[in-house]
Amino acid sequence: MLEVTLTAEQPLSLGMGESVGNLTRTHRHVPGSVLRGALAAAWIAEHGEPAADPDLRNQLRDTFERGVRFSPLFAEGSSVVPLSVLRCSYLSEAACADVVVDTAWDEEGTDCPECGGPLRAGRGDVEFVGGNDPVVHRTRVALNPDGTARDGALFTREALNHRDGSTPRRFLGTILTRGTESSWLSASRPLLLGGGRSTSGLVRYEATPRTVTPPTATGRRLVLRLVSPGVLVDAAGRPSDVPDLSVLRELLGVDVEITRQWARRERLTGWHSATDLPKSEEHAVTAGSTYVLELSDDPDPTDLTRLLEHGVGLRRAEGLGWIELDRWQPPPVTAEDHADGSSRAKAAAFAAMLVRTGHGRRILKELRLYHFASQSDKAPSVDHILGRPVFHALDEHRRKLLDGLMRSKQSWIPEVVAALEIQLRGGDR
Repeated sequence: MLEVTLTAEQPLSLGMGESVGNLTRTHRHVPGSVLRGALAAAWIAEHGEPAADPDLRNQLRDTFERGVRFSPLFAEGSSVVPLSVLRCSYLSEAACADVVVDTAWDEEGTDCPECGGPLRAGRGDVEFVGGNDPVVHRTRVALNPDGTARDGALFTREALNHRDGSTPRRFLGTILTRGTESSWLSASRPLLLGGGRSTSGLVRYEATPRTVTPPTATGRRLVLRLVSPGVLVDAAGRPSDVPDLSVLRELLGVDVEITRQWARRERLTGWHSATDLPKSEEHAVTAGSTYVLELSDDPDPTDLTRLLEHGVGLRRAEGLGWIELDRWQPPPVTAEDHADGSSRAKAAAFAAMLVRTGHGRRILKELRLYHFASQSDKAPSVDHILGRPVFHALDEHRRKLLDGLMRSKQSWIPEVVAALEIQLRGGDR
């Protein structure tokens, strides 16, 4: 097994699905198929075109297909949120960020135990700590053959910012290998990922051999989560919402039944760069889909490892059907995310909540005035501030959060003010 790190040196435009109008959207992670394609392009550039050479074709298949699997790679501080997980709808407070109710483990709840706000279910999306969205937008205009701008031909491409604050953004993942092909895959090299590769997509690829750690024993109840989409089919090859039970039984060596499931469908599309043709459309279940398995006997750790390495569904060599078996937890907030005891991620999430009220700019003005007045001990009371008309439309929960913010130590307020200024720089939302 290889532990892979991609360090972004340019923004990454990792197109997902078809363009909507003039907007091309991007994944918020690096799919395994994208890494596999970039490595295959580097291999062909180094070894030559394999189409007319049977030996080269066999080497290519040994390196990228036969027993080799590429996991999705997630940026530090991000994770796929399973469909079975409920979290607080207001993640602004530090305590709420740690609230996780996983219904796959028979946990129940409708309200956040910390703030009393509503709980919402995950959708299988890749989310970042504190809700910080790393996506930037680049708008350009199409050109005529003579190099002049074409009327009405503006287009926008989403891209992942290659920096997280002042540090390069890193994506972490795994390649499962078999035999000697890992020697080529373990060499460090620059790669180009995604679209717009003339001005973006450059990453530094590094891979380190690592020993596989057997999963923790789970007893006769197993929770299986997809962290990449799965192309699941039944015995007749028709699209299915559940993994093939016969394969699960063969891998685990015990009888298996699915007792509960949280699954949502999607259609997979893509572009095959080598042939410059679209990939065939597949029906799949989304990342984050979750299944509770009941086993007839305790599984052996070796069999659990075999299930993890095998995955579920079709096209597994391309990074599809990648699974996890442990309990989901939100990604930790790193030390760099904290300043003066408060996190930048938390401030950004709080600011986003204020912007969503529709009064973000006026709240920003009030917070500035309150902060400046408090420094000279001339600030009016918090109750007086929250009694002003701009705050009348806020619900009880948001008023409670603002009240807590304004009564907290003053070093926390400027962080929220700075985050509000960034989010409102383009105008009111």
